Amino acid sequence: MGFLLKFLVYASLIIFSACNPSSSDSQGDETKSTWRFVLNFNSSFALTDSEQQTALELRNQIATSLTRRFAFRDPVQNAVGEGFGSRSFSGRFFIGSEKNYSKLFHWVPSAQMNEHWRFAECSIDSGFEQQLISCEAKSFLVCLNQKADEAVTLISQNQSSTSNRSLLMDWATDCGLNGRFENLLDRNVFIRIEKGQVIFSPTPLLSLLVYKGSWPSYEEASVKAVAAATLPDVVPCERSDGACLQSPVPLARCLGCAALESGKIHTAFFIERLRQNYNDVRSVIFIPK
Repeated sequence: MGFLLKFLVYASLIIFSACNPSSSDSQGDETKSTWRFVLNFNSSFALTDSEQQTALELRNQIATSLTRRFAFRDPVQNAVGEGFGSRSFSGRFFIGSEKNYSKLFHWVPSAQMNEHWRFAECSIDSGFEQQLISCEAKSFLVCLNQKADEAVTLISQNQSSTSNRSLLMDWATDCGLNGRFENLLDRNVFIRIEKGQVIFSPTPLLSLLVYKGSWPSYEEASVKAVAAATLPDVVPCERSDGACLQSPVPLARCLGCAALESGKIHTAFFIERLRQNYNDVRSVIFIPK
């Protein structure tokens, strides 16, 4: 009888544990997305930012890069559109999660930076083994270094990148290097807000949803978070797939778009039809200006 009682108690504990997982087990099941941003300098070297990267760590990267050799390149001998802000700089934005979802987006500078051509600022160090980079890159690095110094010394608490913000992107923008994100699998996927309109592709859509932070899949975002902005479906819609949302759309029709935080990392998901498979939902990283 004693053995039977012990067995029943033990079996009850097993059933209770299975139905009521501990808080630590529950946390282990949660998906945590992470990001990493790599700013490439004409294939010569790169600066890397990631979640929880401190301003001091970024400043050390920039200071190290400033010890490289710099080569003069006459802008007169270069075709228009091949200078600073186009081919010299590019970026990669990686997203990963514990569920093995991953995404890679291309970051492309969107504006020319001719004001950064500096004939007199170019110097070549004597170090033989250091790689050569252009003087335009040096001008940009000097600006980044100034931003990093301000973040480390002029602010009471050392700043760091977060799940929703990249210090390196902020500084690059302040130094004039604005960028846009492209989906490497489909460069026709984009969203931008300008002149009171939301412009997007693909079009038409069923709906468009924007989530705060970086999300590698629509399934994870819809389960773990609530959309910060939404372009709702058009009702009535004569199409059988429900996709009657045509670009561009007045900003006032986008619920939450006007309140999106400037400079913060967001993910836009493009719902193209009714009953769409989550794995087929296309997306792109979006940072409102």
